[in-house]
Amino acid sequence: MGPIQLNDVLARRRRIDGLYEIRQRTHKGDVLLEGPCSRVVAETRLRALAHEFGSDCWIEQADGRYRFLEPD
Repeated sequence: MGPIQLNDVLARRRRIDGLYEIRQRTHKGDVLLEGPCSRVVAETRLRALAHEFGSDCWIEQADGRYRFLEPD
């Protein structure tokens, strides 16, 4: 899988409480869509939103890198 593209959805981990914010990559930056939520909820919502938008989904790991999530 290549790098994150425009319109892809991603879950960014908040450093304060460890919860995730779901965002969409746009020309102007990452736009908040939902959250905060747990990792389990974030993964479920990412897959649903990616399917709805026809895009890919990614989740931030502890080291700050994003991991591609396979569709269900």
